[in-house]
Amino acid sequence: MLRSCPSGGEPPCRHAIGVTDDAAATWHRVALPAEPDNDTLVYLEAFDPQTAVLTYRRTSNQITGSWLTRDRGANFKWYPPAEIPPDLSDTLLGGLGLRCAQSVPIDECRRWNVVARTSGEVVAVVPFSRPRPFLTTGADGRLWLFDGASALTWLAVSEDQGRHWRELPVPQGAESLELSPDGREVWVRGSGGGGTAFWEFDGSGWQRRMAVRVETGRARPLLIGDGLWAVTRDGKHFYLKDGAFTEIPGIVGAASAQIYPDGSLVYFTSPDFEIHVGVGSGMDRVWIRITQ
Repeated sequence: MLRSCPSGGEPPCRHAIGVTDDAAATWHRVALPAEPDNDTLVYLEAFDPQTAVLTYRRTSNQITGSWLTRDRGANFKWYPPAEIPPDLSDTLLGGLGLRCAQSVPIDECRRWNVVARTSGEVVAVVPFSRPRPFLTTGADGRLWLFDGASALTWLAVSEDQGRHWRELPVPQGAESLELSPDGREVWVRGSGGGGTAFWEFDGSGWQRRMAVRVETGRARPLLIGDGLWAVTRDGKHFYLKDGAFTEIPGIVGAASAQIYPDGSLVYFTSPDFEIHVGVGSGMDRVWIRITQ
């Protein structure tokens, strides 16, 4: 999906959706089922080659509803926020979250429940007393609970949707928790060895795999899987594995990156605003360049 706004990415905006079956050689345009209001942005999330959801979200961050297609955009059905089909709602609206279990200001809360974002139903009670922890769900179903907006100081994992938890030690210098797209690989990244250190969880503890100099701001390292990372160094973009760098071809200049659930690697460059999509696995990818 492409979005064109008058300035600064703010509405009113025009949206265009395209579908390709041949690695972007040809495109089929899909019409929006309804034009958004002047204060609304449209977000696209594709689940498989046939199924996608268009979420209409106001600039106040309020979701007004979603259009669902199960036939590649030939037909859409409208759902208010509370009526999104159960097979998509957790994925679309963020799955599980944390809610304070005490009647106190959020900064004073120390007791938490795991809740389903769509219904508010309490799924599990967190057995730890922690100040404002974070919760993330891996694609393999494991729940990861951790402290630290700027440094990773405490970590726990649940393999049964929060009913039982196991606290894990955290390497000294750890700053962020990183999960592979399939959720099976778990790493932490932080400071060490004169650069950025990378530790991998082997099921019982952390093994430091490498320490190298890479950028960690806007172009933060992304875990691809099988020990492979996408990183930026000295303004260039690389694959990184076991301390060895392999330059990613065709991506020039400053860029932010995302890795999608299917493992696709996407770079957004500026100021020319190009989108580079790497489809495949590991370093074996077909790169598609989308320009204005």
